[in-house]
Amino acid sequence: MNVILATGNPGKLKEMESIFREKGNLPGFHLSTIASLPEEIRNAYNPVEDGISFLENAHKKVLALYRLLKEENNNFCMIAEDSGLEVEALNYAPGIYSSRYGEDDPGRISRLLGELEGLEPKDRKARFVTVAAAMDKDGNVVYFTGKVEGRIATEPAGENGFGYDPVFFHEPSGKTFAEMTKDEKNHISHRYAAFEKLILYLNRWSVRLKK
Repeated sequence: MNVILATGNPGKLKEMESIFREKGNLPGFHLSTIASLPEEIRNAYNPVEDGISFLENAHKKVLALYRLLKEENNNFCMIAEDSGLEVEALNYAPGIYSSRYGEDDPGRISRLLGELEGLEPKDRKARFVTVAAAMDKDGNVVYFTGKVEGRIATEPAGENGFGYDPVFFHEPSGKTFAEMTKDEKNHISHRYAAFEKLILYLNRWSVRLKK
C-alpha cells in the first residue's frame, strides 16, 4: 500500500518523513509524498482550509487528495495534518489561523510577541496542537491528535525548526523548540505524538492485511 503524505509545507514534510523513518518501515507500506504524484495532480491539489477546527482542516486536506486519486487503481492511504499554536492569554489564538497570522514566520512571531508584551511567564501559557487524518482508498478516515504544552518566550531563541519554534519554550527541556536538535524536538512534539498514534494504527492495519 502506498502511503502518501499530503503537505506543501517543507518543514512539516521533513518532520513527518523523519517520524516515519524512526518508526521503521511499515510492512506492506511504501511511503511517498505529493511530490511523487503526476504533475496534473500536484497542480490540482489546493485544499481550502476554511474549517473551524484543526480536525476539519485536516479532513479537508485529506479529502481533497482523495478526490484527485479515487479513480486510480492503486491501493493507497492518504495522510494529511493540520496544526497550530494556541495561546491561552489570546483566547487560544492564533489556533487554526497560525499560518495566516502574518506574511512570514518573522512577521507572525513579531505580531505574537507584540500581543503578549508585558505579560509574566505564568500568563504566557501555550500549546502546539496537531490533528492527523488518514484516509484509505474507500474513503474511510481516522484521526489522531497530539499536543505539547509550553509558554511563549519574550524573544526568539535558536536557529532550528520553523514557524513559531523560536518562541515556543518547553519548560521540562529548558529550551525553545528552535534550540533543540531535530531528534530532541521529534520525541516531544505535537506532530510526533499524533503521528506515533497513526503509525501504530497503520502497523495494526498491516497485520490485518496479512490475515
